[in-house]
Amino acid sequence: MLLEDRPPIDFVAALAELREEGYGSAAIAKALGLAISTVDSWRTGVQPGFENGRSIIRIYHHVFRRNLPEIPIARNTAPK
Repeated sequence: MLLEDRPPIDFVAALAELREEGYGSAAIAKALGLAISTVDSWRTGVQPGFENGRSIIRIYHHVFRRNLPEIPIARNTAPK
């Protein structure tokens, strides 16, 4: 599967799973060098920029040992 063919990542769901494993907004913000309010905004649906999104994916992979195809996808998007 090409990356372009993959539905967008559901960062809200990914961050919720990370929180369940003990990685709350403060821990993620500290790891990324960002304000807690920035991570909180992602938890409410604001999309992170490319670099921050990639960093969230790296953290998710580190915690769950899941690769890109296994990261939650947004369900409310229409296919191309």
